[in-house]
Amino acid sequence: MLTNLQKRKFTRLFELYDSENKGFIDRDTFTRLVKDLALERGWLYSDTEYDLLWNKWMNFWETIYRYGDMDENNRLTISEFLIAFDYIINEMKDSFERVLIQVPYYLFQVHDTNQDGVISKEEYKSFLTSIGSGLDEETIDRLFLKIDLDGNKVITKDEFNKIVHQFYFSDDEEDAGNYLYGRF
Repeated sequence: MLTNLQKRKFTRLFELYDSENKGFIDRDTFTRLVKDLALERGWLYSDTEYDLLWNKWMNFWETIYRYGDMDENNRLTISEFLIAFDYIINEMKDSFERVLIQVPYYLFQVHDTNQDGVISKEEYKSFLTSIGSGLDEETIDRLFLKIDLDGNKVITKDEFNKIVHQFYFSDDEEDAGNYLYGRF
């Protein structure tokens, strides 16, 4: 069973994905996310990076869809989204953690736009903007300070791995990973 904190975090995540406020997400939602991220990065449909991005996001969609689409209408409401994550995190925890190890590595590469091995505050802002967070610059600055675990003004791969893991699994409201997508 998801904890109350996990429910709040995953509700925030759902709201980010449902930036059009349709009340559901579907394959088209993830198609839009891929296109927005690719556009932000300057990737064309024919680019290898676009293809990799497409495959990662569509695999993610297929996984949550498989475990959450209770009414088989090819879309997920917030309650179905939470059902999917409850199953994935609690029933598939070991396999999800194995997959999760790959996710931060890939996301890190996507968001490290200048490929210098760290995510700067500007790259973090670009990421939150591309997923439609609607957060203002001051809020993003505060979030970045929170997730910059060592205070060196950049997010390293190790920090990113830790905060992504905390986002999915931590039940300590003050853990930095719980600020990754904004407060819930």
